[in-house]
This record gives sequence, structure tokens and C-alpha cells, in this order.
Amino acid sequence: MSPEAVTAIVWDYRGLDTLFETAVFFLAIIGALALMRGISLKTALNNSSNKVGDGGLSLICKTAARLLTPLIIAVSASIALHGHLTPGGGFQGGSAAAVAPLLVLVIFSVYFLLSKGVSEKPMLVLRTVGLVGIYLTALAAVLIGLFTGLNAYVFQNQPKPDAPAGLPAQISGALISGSLLFFNVFEYLAVAGGFTLVFILLSIPEEVVKSFMGGETHE
Repeated sequence: MSPEAVTAIVWDYRGLDTLFETAVFFLAIIGALALMRGISLKTALNNSSNKVGDGGLSLICKTAARLLTPLIIAVSASIALHGHLTPGGGFQGGSAAAVAPLLVLVIFSVYFLLSKGVSEKPMLVLRTVGLVGIYLTALAAVLIGLFTGLNAYVFQNQPKPDAPAGLPAQISGALISGSLLFFNVFEYLAVAGGFTLVFILLSIPEEVVKSFMGGETHE
């Protein structure tokens, strides 16, 4: 039971298609990391003579970014958490969340973002946690069916006439639409982490890449 039919279809009847789309994006990120292996922006930051606060756009832009960033995160989380109730969902929310680090990259610098702990490895971990959560949620109904002896199938978001196993539509009166809420949350984490990681890789300074290609590694 979900007021948002699109989300119900994406994470149920065409759930495997959605899963493979997410997996392809993850493989593309892994490929990009493989190409950039040996390059560490943190080392470049430590070796840089410029301070983290130097550079970037004007003070007005930086102040506006500081005000907008938490609002972007809040709105993106709302889009994901209400994806089973209103138009939106995990992918849309995660894409919106990735605007926040992109804003910081443009207005401040990639080094400022790294100084706040937003780097390649944490974002890869966030992406991985999201994917693992999607896989486990996809198998939730099947696992329930194994223990209860009821029929169930992969990506079953709630009990159905021919497959009564599954997650409930409501918890304490709050509509979660079976597994849809969990799918949206994990997809939110996976997409936000994935896009942020891509933005960081694309922002690697040219001089760092040139020194790496010339044989000087940055680890």
C-alpha cells in the first residue's frame, strides 16, 4: 500500500532492473577509482602551501553556501523519506543531497571539502552501505518466508495474496509501505555518496594529475 505508485513499481515489479541500474553506477565509480589509484588529494592538501580557507569565491558566496548547505541536506532527506508517500524517492533525494558538496566544491574548494572529512574513502563506504542495505531489503521478504514457511519473492515490498510473507504496510500507525521506506533510505545513501565521490574525482587539480602521470605518486 503506497500512495506513490511510481516508487512502488520501481522497487517491486521492476526491482531487479532498478538494482542493476544502481550496480552499473557503482561499477562505473569503481572504474574511475581504479584509473585514479595512487592519487591522493589529502597528500596534495598537506603538501600545499595554501591554507584551506584561501581561495574560492567571495565572502558573500561563502556565507550563502554555509546557509544553504544544511537546507539542501534537509530537503533532500525529506524527499527520500517521503518517497513512498509523495513524488520523489531515494534517487531523487540522493541527487539533491549531492548538490551540497558540489556547492562547497565550487564556492570554496575541493581542499576545503576534504578538510571537513568528505573524501573518497568515506563516500565509497557510504555508497557501499547503501548498496548492501538495498540487497538486504530486497531479500527481507524471502528471509521471512523461509522462517515462516510462507511464499515470498525478491523485491516483494509487502504481503500479497499469493505471497503473504513480507514487511507490514504500517508500523505504529505510520505508513511505511512495506519495504519501500527502507529502499528509499538506502538508495539515498548510495546515490548521495556515489555522486559526491564522482564530484571529488572530477575536481582533482590538473597539476596533481600531471605529477602522477609523470611518475610522482601521491599516496
